[in-house]
Amino acid sequence: MLLGKPSGELVTEQALLKRHGITHVVSKNSGGSLGFAKIAAAEAMGAEVFMIARPATPPGPHAASLEAVMEWLNKARSTARTAP
Repeated sequence: MLLGKPSGELVTEQALLKRHGITHVVSKNSGGSLGFAKIAAAEAMGAEVFMIARPATPPGPHAASLEAVMEWLNKARSTARTAP
């Protein structure tokens, strides 16, 4: 097992995979582009790639009316004022 952050360079990632004889890559989908070289290198070398999906973003607050929104905002404002 090799843990670390990707370099972002395809050639560097391919060299790393080859040097360590890596045949499988497990990566989380961080949503950024830095890890793309790692995935591209693994695919180019025929390594199995397992991508861990990002968890769903929890839904935010919602309200059925403008009055409910104003009530929520007023509560949030008063809570923020009394917080230590």
